[in-house]
Amino acid sequence: MRSYPKKIAVSLLSVFFFFTLLLAPAQAAILDDARAIIEATYVDPVDERVLQAESVEKLLEKLNDPHSVFFTPEEYQAFVDSIGDSTFSGIGVQIESVAEGILVTGVLSGSSAEAANIKAGDIILSVDGKSLQGLTTEQAVPLIRGPESSSIKMALKRGNSSFSLSILRQTVVVPSVQTEFLAGNIGYIDIDSFGLETISEFRQGVDELRLKGAESFIIDLRSNSGGYLLTALDIAGYFIGSDPALKTQFRNKADIMYASEQRRAMNEPTIFLVNEFSASASEILAAAVQDHDKALVIGQTTYGKGSMQRVFRLGSGEGFLKLTTARFFSPDGNSIEGEGVSPDLTITENDPIKTAQLLLSGSGTSHNITFRIGRLNYSVDTRIAATPDYWSAYQELINQLPDYTLYRLSEESEWQVTDPQQLQESYLFYFPAYQKLNHLESIPEDKEFCISFSQALENESFNKDTLQLIEASSGERIALDFLFLGSRQVVVTPKSKLEEGKSYWLLIHPEVELSGQGKLGIGRVTTIKVGTKESLETIKVL
Repeated sequence: MRSYPKKIAVSLLSVFFFFTLLLAPAQAAILDDARAIIEATYVDPVDERVLQAESVEKLLEKLNDPHSVFFTPEEYQAFVDSIGDSTFSGIGVQIESVAEGILVTGVLSGSSAEAANIKAGDIILSVDGKSLQGLTTEQAVPLIRGPESSSIKMALKRGNSSFSLSILRQTVVVPSVQTEFLAGNIGYIDIDSFGLETISEFRQGVDELRLKGAESFIIDLRSNSGGYLLTALDIAGYFIGSDPALKTQFRNKADIMYASEQRRAMNEPTIFLVNEFSASASEILAAAVQDHDKALVIGQTTYGKGSMQRVFRLGSGEGFLKLTTARFFSPDGNSIEGEGVSPDLTITENDPIKTAQLLLSGSGTSHNITFRIGRLNYSVDTRIAATPDYWSAYQELINQLPDYTLYRLSEESEWQVTDPQQLQESYLFYFPAYQKLNHLESIPEDKEFCISFSQALENESFNKDTLQLIEASSGERIALDFLFLGSRQVVVTPKSKLEEGKSYWLLIHPEVELSGQGKLGIGRVTTIKVGTKESLETIKVL
């Protein structure tokens, strides 16, 4: 399993159909073929002045479409080889074309790029002195790849600084699907690209995870830049059957493309992960499951490549033209080109894998909160959410919930509606059954708290696990000293100063025991805002 930025690396792939069209005799000029094809099939009407360009390169320059490209036979072969490639010789980066050059969107673990400290977000400006500005990814791939152990000199930009380095090419092995069985009976499936073997690898991965006991799934499409459309439609069929997967708009007609229904559907709770580098076929799959309410999509808005290309042979094979012939839309008709797929929950500060694990953790437990996000229900085990490892991820999840989200505290309880005040008092979602005792405002940094009980205490039941002071935003546990005053009072003193401006929760957990009465049964919480007030606060527990 990986965390962002994604470490698997291949070149950006376009969703395309292969189509061979011979419009002129073999002896006809490549330019004449290109003009005829563009005039007849480009997604938009083309101005006559564009068609009169003196070369294919100039024609495409005037067309001003970054996804329409002319290939020499050698470039075309490299392009075909790059789609779903599992083994090649290169530096181990995933790339996307941008105005300044070639953007690195991911770095493969163990690759020469990682060893050279290349990072996602870097822009490759030149390779061996050749500028990459204005090149497509298909044109850049042959320059970056090469014989194993050969050296490549690159100029890169990171933020506002530029640097150069030399790096050796090495064999890169990229499986398009990787799986892992996670705690909580969650099957994790990382789809790196949509190659020819991806559907069989995906099917095998699902079957193996189910045999291990997977009851829910996380499908990771982060930094997956696309591949074969039919592969995406095959995988979509696991979730939406044979329903519409996308709508297409050609110049003169609209069409609907359907998913390929699979033998055994995936009806388990599923969450898809996306980011700003999820593109093309990834966006088709994410939008399909989202529009059909089959899965939750979380992460960041996707890249926004909502166009389809076909490859045409020019002349007798002296060149090839990859041309945008259609734009595609989600099943509900939402535009993807330039806009991307918006996630149901935007997660930017924490690892979305943790967010997904939380949303899949509560099924079948008695300590859960179920949220209805859109039309789907996902349950969080609050015991896991309240641990330091997941605290921040859960805090962001709560902050990103839409106002007035439906939730319930158990399978038997009524649905309730969150409101802005509840979202501010987020302890309700960590400790939903706890009774609020008080809110203390402007408490000094060196505050002591006196907790008074209506009945005698079992002192030995007080410890770091049954009475806690927690910093609300981070989940940090503040170490405490206890001083008992008689049988019904205890003074709690933080061992370190509290931080001004921060909020804390003083928690008395249900395991605290009262003499002759047993455990408290229901937890208590006092919310605290640190300021400058001077006094010893007494908190009464009835």
